[in-house]
Amino acid sequence: MGHHIRSRVLEQSDRRQRRHSGRVLLVSPRADARRVLANCLNSRGFCALEVQSASDAYRWASEVAVSVIVTDAELQGDEDGFCLARKLKGDTRLGHVPVIIVAHRTAEGVREAARQAECHLASTTASARSVSRLISRFASRPETSRVG
Repeated sequence: MGHHIRSRVLEQSDRRQRRHSGRVLLVSPRADARRVLANCLNSRGFCALEVQSASDAYRWASEVAVSVIVTDAELQGDEDGFCLARKLKGDTRLGHVPVIIVAHRTAEGVREAARQAECHLASTTASARSVSRLISRFASRPETSRVG
């Protein structure tokens, strides 16, 4: 992402952060899936930031404080959502951030991969509202957030 665009997004995010409880980083190669969840989260008082790859997610999480990271299990590029979760959990600065992986299949192998990556698992059949409720369990709510 170019510096100008990143600066503009961060400015918008900072303005929203003053009004909202926490930032949620959404990672998916599918813009439509990100947009649906982002709209739901924004309406519930969160500030949703959207990226499409694991490398972008790691870079953003390293630069911008986020409350929760929600990632598709299947991402474009060399890393999938489980690789991203393991990388985040292995970073002393980011290991505390909860990661929710949205998977198309929730078979035992996928559940085991989620356990090994120390993340939470949601199904793609779950509605955006259900996922946003799960996010609310880990991120501060608007009425309890503190700025500063």
